[in-house]
Amino acid sequence: MHSQMKLWNDVRQFVLVNDRSMRAAYRKFGLHWNTLQKMLDHPLPPGYRRSAAAKPRKIAPFLPVVHLWLAADLANKLTKAVDAGGLDREMRTLAQPKLLILDEVGYLKFDAVQASLLSQVICQLYQRQQATVLTNNKAFGE
Repeated sequence: MHSQMKLWNDVRQFVLVNDRSMRAAYRKFGLHWNTLQKMLDHPLPPGYRRSAAAKPRKIAPFLPVVHLWLAADLANKLTKAVDAGGLDREMRTLAQPKLLILDEVGYLKFDAVQASLLSQVICQLYQRQQATVLTNNKAFGE
């Protein structure tokens, strides 16, 4: 079934307005006979329709309590907060979720300030007994 609106309109105009035959439209547009018939029967192309309502995602109830960060993005955000004088507010914001996931921890190297800030976040979450997940793509020896 063709969903291109321009083609749909061109076929309908060719047959219905210009009074040409379906056979002429079949030759001109190169469409299957059944497709051509459906185009002439319906003024608009069919849209996508779900057969059933979408199931809720299994993680949906936990999304408000999970924060996912790339380690480099979090380090940059904390560095900017230090420069702007709002580190305390950022640290409180990061302590709110029940689970903090830091992804790609070993991917980029951090300077001393960024490493210290990430360490502070992890220590604060540990003291509050909140879960933290660190992901890394490097072997243990590296």
